[in-house]
Amino acid sequence: MRRALILLACATLAGCGSSGGSPAAPYTSAGDQQCAITYQVSGTKIALTVTTTVGGEFSYGLSGAASGGADETTVGAGTHHFTDEVDGFRRVDGTLTAADKTVYHCSVAPA
Repeated sequence: MRRALILLACATLAGCGSSGGSPAAPYTSAGDQQCAITYQVSGTKIALTVTTTVGGEFSYGLSGAASGGADETTVGAGTHHFTDEVDGFRRVDGTLTAADKTVYHCSVAPA
């Protein structure tokens, strides 16, 4: 089941970059300590490193991505790596739903 992630329009972000690149200012978002995402954009690729303190169903969304992000993926506690294609990257969002159904919104920061 694909989780819908709401992505803010570029107009709501300060300093959006031009299409085909990373934003003028790195995108950062505070979130829960149980899930942290760091990212690195290189050309049309984005590499995500996700660190979780609990296991569960992880999903992410990318504005500017051809795929829009990942379907739910089961992860354990630890570090996980994902890559995706992006064009005009603006924002990444992630959620982790633990076995007890608690939803954690991941923090986001550039690598």
